[in-house]
Amino acid sequence: EVYVERGQQVMPDDVVGAVGMTGIAIGPHLHVEVRVGQNSYLDSVNSALWMQNLPGTGAVAVRLLTADGRSWSQARLSLLRYENGGTRWVRTIEVYPDAENIGPDPAWGENGALSDLAAGAYWIGGVINGEKVGQNITINAGETTFIELRTRQ
Repeated sequence: EVYVERGQQVMPDDVVGAVGMTGIAIGPHLHVEVRVGQNSYLDSVNSALWMQNLPGTGAVAVRLLTADGRSWSQARLSLLRYENGGTRWVRTIEVYPDAENIGPDPAWGENGALSDLAAGAYWIGGVINGEKVGQNITINAGETTFIELRTRQ
């Protein structure tokens, strides 16, 4: 069920909908979608960059590009957190698939994002078409960290 209307301003404690399983859903969930510009699937952006993170957490927006500036569609990057003298795998960021109609947010120009990450020191990277890419980053509570990674290919 949807409890809000198009253009309605919502606050963090507002209930916007109820969990359900309609359409092509394969399990109960609440579908949240953000569209920038036109009210079209082609204008969908990652809602994680529009939501307030949980207390003590932040977000990361990543732009993974080829040497000549093209996106690596469906490439995967790992996010590892430094803790207790070692690293711990946290989550995988998948570059937005071309077929999914999720575009970069106009403010960030990212092609992948994660939210609700505990504040701290991380490494983000992976092996893209046989080439290792990565960088250390810091996630700050209440902020979005932006990182651009480029391959030499």
